[in-house]
Amino acid sequence: MLRCSGCSGGYHTFCLSRPIACVPPGDWYCEVCIAEQVAQKSEKFGFETGAEHTLASFKAKADAWQLAYFATPPSVQQLEAEYWRVVTNPDKKIQVEYGSDVDTGAMGSGFPTLSKVNKLRNRLVNRFNAVHESPHLLDPTDLALKRVLAEDLDMQTVNQVHKYATSPWNLNNLPKLNGSMLQYLNEDIKGVMVPWMYVGMCFSTFCWHVEDHNFYSISYLHRGAPKTWYGVPGHAAAKMESVMRKLTPGLFGSQPDLHMQLHGVPVYRATHNPNEFIITYPSSYHGGFNNGFNLAEAVNFATPDWIAWGHTAVQNYKK
Repeated sequence: MLRCSGCSGGYHTFCLSRPIACVPPGDWYCEVCIAEQVAQKSEKFGFETGAEHTLASFKAKADAWQLAYFATPPSVQQLEAEYWRVVTNPDKKIQVEYGSDVDTGAMGSGFPTLSKVNKLRNRLVNRFNAVHESPHLLDPTDLALKRVLAEDLDMQTVNQVHKYATSPWNLNNLPKLNGSMLQYLNEDIKGVMVPWMYVGMCFSTFCWHVEDHNFYSISYLHRGAPKTWYGVPGHAAAKMESVMRKLTPGLFGSQPDLHMQLHGVPVYRATHNPNEFIITYPSSYHGGFNNGFNLAEAVNFATPDWIAWGHTAVQNYKK
């Protein structure tokens, strides 16, 4: 006998509209309770705009929130179990913030860029000229000179940074590398060819989605807590979409793992640690959540085999 965690009603597993073989672990809610929960929420799906933060103020808030929520530092497994306990409980509400889709063109990238390296090199040259060639022409109280002299910069350091600025793994360079179809575009499209930054806190979530135009994506975790990713292979995208169309948002959100199993959608997970890349393939649905404060950066690319996937995306957009 299967008992609803909401109304305490009893159900035979084989009498459900979608029969199941055994009683699922954890809380379970009948379709009547789920429909009532959905009806009570008239808001459109989406996210509210949060407060403005500096990176330091966001980290302070994220760390304080997590410290207050957990008595002791949790493991990745404990975090994941608690995340799904919250998601599957319609009466449990928490509020977190997520710095999502932050434009690196405006706010800066976590990777060095050639323009910044060249500025550093020019400052070194100017410092050399100021100190060694004409110190008598400069006011010794000049603040700019003092600032440059105080910096522990040398040409060797700048050359090391230059190596990272020109690396093919630098996400500012990767979309336009030889072999990427995006190199033929003349416009720098934000979020596609210009990376976006993502500043997370515990339980902040990136929902199920595929990339625009079925592009490949690559995400780099600069620092902080891990991310937990879930992915569906591209060959199962149609099945995933069929399941999502059949189920109400409330039904899908309340018991996602159960419904994926019932409908035969393969779902895989990965733990994304700092200094690691995660790559998603065309038409592969992915989503997940952050395990604490972290800083990540992501961009798209398109190898020649993407062309067929891109054509499929265009046809879908026309429907």
